[in-house]
Amino acid sequence: MRIDPAAGLALDLSRLTRVAAKLGYELEFWGRFREDGGTPDGYSEKLGEATGVRYRPDGYLADMDAGFYSADYLRAWIRSAQLRAYLRQAIGEEWWERPETGAFLRELFLEGTRPSSEEIARRLGYEPFDTAPLLGELAVAA
Repeated sequence: MRIDPAAGLALDLSRLTRVAAKLGYELEFWGRFREDGGTPDGYSEKLGEATGVRYRPDGYLADMDAGFYSADYLRAWIRSAQLRAYLRQAIGEEWWERPETGAFLRELFLEGTRPSSEEIARRLGYEPFDTAPLLGELAVAA
């Protein structure tokens, strides 16, 4: 099955926008938790404004993941775009067809989870939260 690039971009943007808004809400929620004990204040407004979808205020707890998964998703999107940018620069535009890519990724994967995501970013020549590669991909796709 082939996905229309415009549909894929729309899906990526909607997921990215939602996760960023969700992280913003969760940071606010925990930032005021000692004062209010955890309320839905701002949940439906923040997510609704970001996505154009109506969210029920009483769904705020069901939508929260343990350990700020929303931050992990954002880090993963940033890192995967950094990795693709690195591979394009180091191996070429058709990096996915080159045996060097497989060798590089095998070496990286052999390390398992020992290096942190931030360490991997630095090895690739990026600051950990450098979103330029991700924004660049989204701009090209648009």
